[in-house]
Amino acid sequence: MSAASSAARPRVPPLLLACVALGALLRAIQYFRQPTLWLDEVALARGILAFAPTSSWTLPLPFDQVAPRGFVLAEWLAAAALGPGEAALRLLPFLASLLALWLFARIAPRLLDGAGPWIATLLFATAPALIAYTAMVKAYASDVCVSVLLLALVLGLIERPPTPARAAAAGAVGALAVWLSITGVLVLTALGAVWLWHTLGARERATRWRMLLPVGLVWGASALAAIAVALAAMTPHAQIHQQRFWDAGFPPSPLRGVRDLFWPLGRITSLYGGSHLASLSYLRPEPYVALTFIGWIALWRRRRLAAQLSLAPVAVALVAATLRQYPFSERLLLYLLPFFLIALAAGIEALRARAARASPALGAIAVAALLLPPLLPVARQPPPYYREDLASVLEQLRARRQPGDATYVFFAAVPSFEWYAARYGLARESYALGGCHRDSDGRPYLEELDHFRGRARVWLLLTHASRDYERHDLLGYLDAIGTRRDRIVARSRAPGKRPQNAEAFLYDLSDPERLRAARAADFPTRGPSPDDARVPCDEGPMQSVRGDFAR
Repeated sequence: MSAASSAARPRVPPLLLACVALGALLRAIQYFRQPTLWLDEVALARGILAFAPTSSWTLPLPFDQVAPRGFVLAEWLAAAALGPGEAALRLLPFLASLLALWLFARIAPRLLDGAGPWIATLLFATAPALIAYTAMVKAYASDVCVSVLLLALVLGLIERPPTPARAAAAGAVGALAVWLSITGVLVLTALGAVWLWHTLGARERATRWRMLLPVGLVWGASALAAIAVALAAMTPHAQIHQQRFWDAGFPPSPLRGVRDLFWPLGRITSLYGGSHLASLSYLRPEPYVALTFIGWIALWRRRRLAAQLSLAPVAVALVAATLRQYPFSERLLLYLLPFFLIALAAGIEALRARAARASPALGAIAVAALLLPPLLPVARQPPPYYREDLASVLEQLRARRQPGDATYVFFAAVPSFEWYAARYGLARESYALGGCHRDSDGRPYLEELDHFRGRARVWLLLTHASRDYERHDLLGYLDAIGTRRDRIVARSRAPGKRPQNAEAFLYDLSDPERLRAARAADFPTRGPSPDDARVPCDEGPMQSVRGDFAR
């Protein structure tokens, strides 16, 4: 099937429509269940609500947050029109996810052969990472949407010479895209280079060049302006924080051996099967990484354009990481998932076609066997996905609290807690906010808990204690000086995700004998590891925390 004939197909085939319907349903469940805003979302949401369209374009976002200004503006408009609640703040990511899904299904048949289009669309529709970020107040869903949009745009420009009207529309869409997505600049650069390459080799080179040149100039000017605004809005402090936090997304420096040359392979493998929320959560990711490279080889032999369009953004991303301009790691790679999944589908189709030569049934069995592991994560744990579901804990806490109860809020829970506290009837005088002490051995946390000695009912509210020592030390000390009376837990829900629960513990600290058993000054603490310095107290969302206890 030629590119021209496939591009002219008037409708999406029924099987692809079924995949789109499934993906839309999963995304709708994630959006309408409205999980709790977690730490990073709260930090960005505060910056969005404080945004002033007439004066804030080059002002930094608070708490070292980074987001494209077009995305921030669109979020601000949604909140202004619909109110500053979660539904409004998550509307843009939700709509972007639906648009990306539809566009992906439209272009898959133009890039892949055989069963490849519906395999790719099914993988895209059911990817837990893409579903989870559907309803998150971050720009990652917009990044994915912009990647698919630019892929569809450039594919159309290469398949047939653009008319002046189409060229003008392409220029406008590309120019707007880079304001909605930071990674849009990388994708536009990569796909634009592929368009240029095909223009230079086309028969009607002069005609195509007359269209490419003005569009390219518009894209370049808009991209440079977006970069300039982004750099102006990022403080040196935020740059240091981002570089420190995402250090694993850059090549080891200096290189210590041949193994370090293959650092991107580890990042890709983590994207397919890591424990972070942005992972595809494949139980055995290595075979699927291998299938992805097999797919690129197969595409290069059969559909050179598809290979170039799916490889170029990955290559540009690696160059950017090598130059330490944009990390190649975890959720920052979500925008590359459409390109990886196209190659993965091509690899699965290549094996299916080879097996089908012996028997069509064998080919079908091969596809089923290869699709089962990628579909298992979402089948075993469908959406909605939650992390640090503090709102559920506060709802139960409201029912269990008694007059006079004291509440200690662990410092990393403070931003989300302050966002929801009034909604759940927690007056300011009824709780105390802990301070951040990650520059210590952990003992200052225990000293703060000592303020509650003698109280019969003390609640500890705990989220984002991702560093094991903090949770271990807090609960260990309270168990030593008091008696645990109750526990509320809202467990995280995400395939393959390491637990990030929200919890509340009720302690009785009124027993004199138990109180004499331990003191903060000499209680053994586990203390932080060297990796815990990655997010010090004066960086990122932690800057917003102002504890109630002086050290």
